[in-house]
Amino acid sequence: MVFFAAAVSFIDRINKVNPKARILILIFKQLSSLSDSLFHPVILKSLVTKSISNLIKIAILTVLVFGLVKHGHAQMPKAEALELIEWVEGRPLEWKDYSFRRVRRAGYVAITSVKHSVKGYMRNGLPEFDIKVYFDTKASWTGDTTDLALLSHERLHFDIGEIYRRKIESRIVELQHKGEKRAGVYRGEIKNILIQFNDFSNQYDEESGNGRNAEGQLRWQGIVLAELKRLHK
Repeated sequence: MVFFAAAVSFIDRINKVNPKARILILIFKQLSSLSDSLFHPVILKSLVTKSISNLIKIAILTVLVFGLVKHGHAQMPKAEALELIEWVEGRPLEWKDYSFRRVRRAGYVAITSVKHSVKGYMRNGLPEFDIKVYFDTKASWTGDTTDLALLSHERLHFDIGEIYRRKIESRIVELQHKGEKRAGVYRGEIKNILIQFNDFSNQYDEESGNGRNAEGQLRWQGIVLAELKRLHK
């Protein structure tokens, strides 16, 4: 009884600050009243059934009240920062997409990590694939965020990744038109095209001097732009 009386007194003080606590006051006052009745020697027997029923109702109501309060104050988890940027026409890479490193590898001032995502499934009895190309912000870095010529060079690596994504899609369509049903054939073709992508990217770095050869860089910009247009859907 002392517990319930103290609880009611405590919640009365809360009510002055937060009127929404009134429901809790009613609950504890009823509990206090019931506890006095339950221990009265004359009416103990006649109130047992009614008291238990009331206590059950109060317990349920209390759960509902606290459940609503908890739900009302729940906070949504913060969205995690994206680590992958999908290639989108008209959205060139910026230095802010890269992490900054003071320590540079020998011969490298920046690294652009490009990844192809290949997800396969069956549709109308034929293998089908969703192909996407991403810039990996976590694995990409630069040691110079002021060199715009270097940024132009790195951007082209991402564009080359998109070229080979389109080549993969084109080859898949060719196989589908032939009625090819063996998934292994598709996987083999995709693997070969990704090997070509790596070779083409290395050739680009060599002939452009990693962006330091202005003439070579300009020539490669023309090559990449022409391929993007040729393979445009």
